[in-house]
Amino acid sequence: MVLFIDILNYLVNCFLAYQGAIISLNYDIYNKSASHTHPHKYKAVLCGFITAIGGGTIRDILYNKSPSFINDKFGLFTIILFAIIGAFYSNN
Repeated sequence: MVLFIDILNYLVNCFLAYQGAIISLNYDIYNKSASHTHPHKYKAVLCGFITAIGGGTIRDILYNKSPSFINDKFGLFTIILFAIIGAFYSNN
């Protein structure tokens, strides 16, 4: 049962990172000046990373646990990977 919950945790964090990057590109929240005509994909990766870390932290605090990203290096890697995939390989 613990393995299923861990896999589900990774899947949810990957989804949050991917969607956070795509939504920041769709709303173009970093491209407000006229001199920039391309979306800021690196900032979209950062936005996806923050979305996944924040969502996981809120979940862990509500369950009265320490945040899982502190000790889980594989989880951080998957969050960064899916934020990069969302920002650079989406159709935006």
